[in-house]
Amino acid sequence: MTKRIGRKPTRAERQHLDKLGLQSSDWLVVSKGEYVWQVVHRFVGQVKEIRSENWI
Repeated sequence: MTKRIGRKPTRAERQHLDKLGLQSSDWLVVSKGEYVWQVVHRFVGQVKEIRSENWI
């Protein structure tokens, strides 16, 4: 079993991930800045930086 790096997204975060075209159940939130979030894929480990809700 591998150690989880991030945490599960909240309801608002899941909705934002869905708006960006990402499958929200597959991503974990690592860090949240004012304009950029860092998320990691649960299974593959791919890291992405996405725009926050404040950016849009």
